[in-house]
Amino acid sequence: MKGRGLRPREVSSDQDDTGGLTNQPSTEEEAPMERRYVGIDLHRRRSVIMTMDEAGEVLSSVRIPNDPVAMSLAVAEAGEGAEVAFEAT
Repeated sequence: MKGRGLRPREVSSDQDDTGGLTNQPSTEEEAPMERRYVGIDLHRRRSVIMTMDEAGEVLSSVRIPNDPVAMSLAVAEAGEGAEVAFEAT
């Protein structure tokens, strides 16, 4: 894939028990992603969205208008796999 800035995934070639070659992913492991939690305090016109890490440290706190796009963007900032809870009364 020359010219596109893409690099192939690293693989190692080893012989299996039958003498054939197998392609296995490299033994480099990705660091586990830190868990993040998002809390949303939903009000009539605006909401507060807070992101915390596993230790309870506040990573961000934003006040946004209640708009689906704004809310989606704010929650996406926490990263994929973040657990989300909201309070609405």
